[in-house]
Amino acid sequence: MDAADGAPRMSAREAARALAQRLIDAGHRTLFAGGCVRDELMGIEDVVDFDIATSAKPEEIKQIFPKARGVGEAFGVMLVRHHGHTFEVATFRKDGQYQDGRRPTTVTFSDEVEDAQRRDFTINGIFAEPKTGEPVDHVLGRADIAAKLIRAIGDPHARIAEDRLRMLRALRFAARFNFAIEPATSAAVRAHSNELLSVSPERVGEEVRKMLQHPARHRAATLIEEHALDAAIFGGGSSAGPLARVNALANTTAWTTVLAAWLLDRLDRLDRPGRRDGLDRPDRPDRTLPQPTSAERALMVPRRPRRPRRPRPPRPPRPHAAATNLRRARADGGGVAPAADAFQP
Repeated sequence: MDAADGAPRMSAREAARALAQRLIDAGHRTLFAGGCVRDELMGIEDVVDFDIATSAKPEEIKQIFPKARGVGEAFGVMLVRHHGHTFEVATFRKDGQYQDGRRPTTVTFSDEVEDAQRRDFTINGIFAEPKTGEPVDHVLGRADIAAKLIRAIGDPHARIAEDRLRMLRALRFAARFNFAIEPATSAAVRAHSNELLSVSPERVGEEVRKMLQHPARHRAATLIEEHALDAAIFGGGSSAGPLARVNALANTTAWTTVLAAWLLDRLDRLDRPGRRDGLDRPDRPDRTLPQPTSAERALMVPRRPRRPRRPRPPRPPRPHAAATNLRRARADGGGVAPAADAFQP
């Protein structure tokens, strides 16, 4: 029963276990997947987002949870609400070819091993048994957590070609967890850095916002510049260098202020010899930064639109003096010819 039916509300962990157990009881292999497993293995306590991977196909999930709705049913992804919490339940799958740098053109439902192999980084490819929490690791992700490494699963060039936003995600995870980036993965990010331009500004902006909202924003910005991804974000060329203003900000500083400090740090490099930012152009002698790119505009907070002034009701026209005298005379009971009404405007 859900909390709405009178049962006490479960925690997210308890509700996820109960949901997974119903799938298991129906004969389907079911595991926790992704970030919730990673965070628990790293000792992060406030895990509330549980993803579930299962051998059950979408129609079988609907048989068990009739109110489940598809958010990517062709890819085997369903949303299931259980005990007051909403969970993403995905069928084990193998992805086909990627043509748009974001989604596969086809998917084939498969098993947990192939499902793990399609994921981005080893630390995110670990499963866990819902009841016991025992890790199920087909990609050696636990070893990389112990070594504090961000490593792409399989060929890093292939993983980036599947979704180019993974370049920014690799840097965000490295900054957030204070991990190093495995050399082959790091080299692949540098090799494909220009391809970030093909990712929608909204997706790029969301990733950069997450980086700048985290206390490790200085390292995130440094990694972005070291991997030449700043060119796609800010326009111009890549410009790696000191970030004194960003480093001086408190952890509680708003991300918009961090972004402004980052831009000022980049502007300071315009007068330095040997710069490689591509901004020292004769058509900008006043040292102004170029116009914001579409990705940079996606980072900006939209200005609050001005509240339109409430229109004043039109004032009634001032009555003609003759009409005023007419009304006064009528009020006093005086005799006035009806033709006097013609004086009213």
